[in-house]
Amino acid sequence: MVSQVLQTSGALCDEAAISKIRETVVRPFLKGLDADLYGINTFPKLAECTRIACVVADSWRRQVEGIIATDGPWIYRGSDALMLWPVWKAAFPTARWVVCRRDDHGIVRSCIHTKYIHGPERDQQFWPTWLDKYKSCISSLNATCIEVFEIWPGRFINGHFDSIEQLVHNLDLAWDGVKVQDALVPVLWTNRVYSVEGVNNVAASN
Repeated sequence: MVSQVLQTSGALCDEAAISKIRETVVRPFLKGLDADLYGINTFPKLAECTRIACVVADSWRRQVEGIIATDGPWIYRGSDALMLWPVWKAAFPTARWVVCRRDDHGIVRSCIHTKYIHGPERDQQFWPTWLDKYKSCISSLNATCIEVFEIWPGRFINGHFDSIEQLVHNLDLAWDGVKVQDALVPVLWTNRVYSVEGVNNVAASN
C-alpha cells in the first residue's frame, strides 16, 4: 500500500522493472553470496556485503538505471533491498529509504501462508531468530544512512493518513488526499478493511 501511495504522489513504481532488477541484478548477487534468494534461511553477511559494496556499486547502478526508465523519483521495493542495503547504499548514496514495519505476529502469520515457505521454517521457534536478522538490518541501516523513514501501514489503513502524508512530504513528493483515497480504498476493500477516511462504518461480512 505504501508504494501505491508514493506512486500516486509522483514516484515511479514499475513492477515489471522491479521484477527484472530482482531477477537479473539482485538474485545473481545473492547466489554469489550463497544466500537464500527469499531471505528465509541463509542470510547475507553484513560484513561481506559492506566489504564488496564499493567494488560492485558502479556496475550495480548502471544495471539498475538501465532497467528503470525515468529521470524522476522511482521505487525499488522488497525485503531483499534490506538484506543487501550496503550495496544499494554504495550504488545510490543519496537514496532515501522507507522501511515498512509490522508487528511480529502479523509478519509471521503472513509468511507462513506463502508458497515458498515450507518444512522447518513453519516451526514457531524459527521465527524470532529470523525476525531478529531483519531487525538487525534495520538498526544498521538507521545507524548508517541519514534519510531512513519508518512507517507502520497498519496505522493508516483505517483512515489515519497523517503518517503517510508526512512521508510523502519528507520525500518531496506531491500529496493529494483525494487521489490517495481513490488508490487505497479498492485495496483496503479487497483486504476487508472498511473504515477509511471518506468511507464510514461500512459493515464487513465474511
